[in-house]
Amino acid sequence: YWTGEKMSATGQATLACLTIAVSVAFLFSKVGKIKKLIAVSAIALIVAYNLILAGRTIFALLLIVLGVALLYTLWEHKFSWKSAKIIFIICLVVFLVLALYNMNVFEIKDNFESSNFYHRFFKSSSTQDIDDDGRLEFKLYYLEHFTDSFFGGERIKAQYGHSAHDLYLDTYDEAGIFALIFIGIYILTSLVRAIKCARSKNISFPTRLLILCVYLVLNIQFWLEPILRGMPWLLAVYCLIDGAITRLLYQEKKISDA
Repeated sequence: YWTGEKMSATGQATLACLTIAVSVAFLFSKVGKIKKLIAVSAIALIVAYNLILAGRTIFALLLIVLGVALLYTLWEHKFSWKSAKIIFIICLVVFLVLALYNMNVFEIKDNFESSNFYHRFFKSSSTQDIDDDGRLEFKLYYLEHFTDSFFGGERIKAQYGHSAHDLYLDTYDEAGIFALIFIGIYILTSLVRAIKCARSKNISFPTRLLILCVYLVLNIQFWLEPILRGMPWLLAVYCLIDGAITRLLYQEKKISDA
């Protein structure tokens, strides 16, 4: 928006990942009706725009985060009557969405079947299947030529012509084995902090769920996109959030020890 430059569909989809995490966390938490309405509206807008972008990552992220948030919420409530209520509401929402789609209310069905997403994957003239993805092929090539770029220099990318679409392999190709080791150690320790937050009883459930969803979507993105080459800001945001969580855990430990 500020620069007026064109952005790839992947880059635009990545901008939505944090919004998905926050919105899903709001849906499964007691945050008030206004925040839930904002969450539903945000998800609806993201889904609608993704039909134009014709990407799969947004839908995959949304389904994964919804599933994890549901399981974490059920675990929090120990599969009680409240869990049954949550499952009932979810089933009801899914039923209503399918009913609205089949009845073509507000021309939902027509709009979907005329979208770029539908034309890309489901129309008879489409040339790509929904499960057809070249990312695995990229990663396998980088792994097969792992020793070609031991000290970095983007040698594998120069040979292949593609990024690995993976934070770790792209870091290795660009900066070498030591950078890969350090980024691996950092991400691993950050995940340990996320798990500590998820298991803490001194942190409120909405906060724990929000942290879990944010860490989940960002780490999935790290496995799917060329982070350092295409969106280094995402890694910087992750480090900023992880720094805040480190401070939160430090404060939580002081309370526990008191």
